[in-house]
Amino acid sequence: MVGIRSRWTRKRLAVLAAFVGVAAYVFVAIWMQPVALGSNATLTGIPGHNPTKEAGVGGPGLTQQELVWPYVDGGVVTLVTSLANRGPVGLTITGVGTDPPCPRWCGLYSIKATRAAVLANPGRCCELNESATWSSHDFRPIYVDPGHEGVVALHILMTNCEYNGDQISGLARINVAYTVLGFQHWQKVDVGEYLIKGPDTCPRPRAY
Repeated sequence: MVGIRSRWTRKRLAVLAAFVGVAAYVFVAIWMQPVALGSNATLTGIPGHNPTKEAGVGGPGLTQQELVWPYVDGGVVTLVTSLANRGPVGLTITGVGTDPPCPRWCGLYSIKATRAAVLANPGRCCELNESATWSSHDFRPIYVDPGHEGVVALHILMTNCEYNGDQISGLARINVAYTVLGFQHWQKVDVGEYLIKGPDTCPRPRAY
């Protein structure tokens, strides 16, 4: 009887261990959100159009200096940023979301193209090898080990001034696609805030 009970106990423990293992797998693969802003980022503006510092609201009764980029209609700026894997297993970044055209999205900026960044100095963010990065026809998946970072590049079009006037718009987060243990995810990642100020007059009238 003791031997039978011992075998039955071991069998139940094995089943319990398997259940815990499957539950842990499902939790890591489905519910964890391990992608976060990395340690480096840079925004390259349009030559001859440098950002200025303007007063912004920093809290109740407080102001702070914000770096604001001037609007250049049809101009393209480049954001290069690292993304960190804060989870316990490796993941693969498979893309970054782009913006739909107006009228679905009518901000002063529009993310038009995204790629896995090819760095001019491998291992050191964030100087971009432009030709190697943008010659790729689509987003090359980036495998990122736990505690490590991958780097992405975004082309951001300045547009839609006819719907915004001289107000300030800010890019504060990007939508990152990635896979963990074969499961696909999308996660919004805060990237700080990159501000663009609309022009006093726009070269186009409103269409809507």
